[in-house]
Amino acid sequence: MGFLKRFNILNHQPPAKCYIHDSYLVGNRNGTSVMDIIEDGLTHFLHVLDLPSKTHYSGSTYLLGIVWKDTRENNFPVVDLFGYKYFYSWLNNPEVHSWVVRDNLYTRPNNISCENGLIALGLEEAYRRTTLNLDSYLKGHPDTSLRNFFGKHELLNGRVLTEIVQL
Repeated sequence: MGFLKRFNILNHQPPAKCYIHDSYLVGNRNGTSVMDIIEDGLTHFLHVLDLPSKTHYSGSTYLLGIVWKDTRENNFPVVDLFGYKYFYSWLNNPEVHSWVVRDNLYTRPNNISCENGLIALGLEEAYRRTTLNLDSYLKGHPDTSLRNFFGKHELLNGRVLTEIVQL
């Protein structure tokens, strides 16, 4: 288990990064290409960002999202969403808020993400601390060469997939 692709979404307010978990493939293989499934995951993430309840994250400096399918509940699409807020400077320790968006509703359940999601968050934060500002952070990405973490899915021929999205 790992991630299929990540997107850096620069011109959303606030800007966002999105990881598509390989659980998003579950229930979608009926002749649908992996790239089409990934695009569907991105579309779902962008839909969540534009829900009327987006006021939950409106004070965030930027967002990180993890899109996955809940295999326990008929492969229902879910977004783990994290809002980072900086009070003083780019290099300080940010405040992080979390929501799970399921069926277009923002919730705060006891579980905030899976282990892969927490690894992605940690890698992103370690990478952020090497950048000068939000702009340079959003245009780059962390080293995700950890074995079986990212871009190693057999359907993607081992390619690391990162895409910068201009809406």
